[in-house]
Amino acid sequence: MIETLNSRRFIDKAPAQVWAVLLDEGTYLCSISTMYRLLRAEGMTGDRRAQATHPAKVKPELVADGPGTASVDR
Repeated sequence: MIETLNSRRFIDKAPAQVWAVLLDEGTYLCSISTMYRLLRAEGMTGDRRAQATHPAKVKPELVADGPGTASVDR
């Protein structure tokens, strides 16, 4: 069951979605709660979707080049 949940087809789907798709195709492997139980036993109960990563924000710094002249460096 873990191989099915981690297959390329279902890697980003919740267990309930996997269960529904398989049931629509006429395949019953186990219940939704069993899917969650197996994932929990493997330590894989977190978010299954691909998560976006954002670059760290750069704090602007005010730099004076001389009297009356200031620029913002990023």
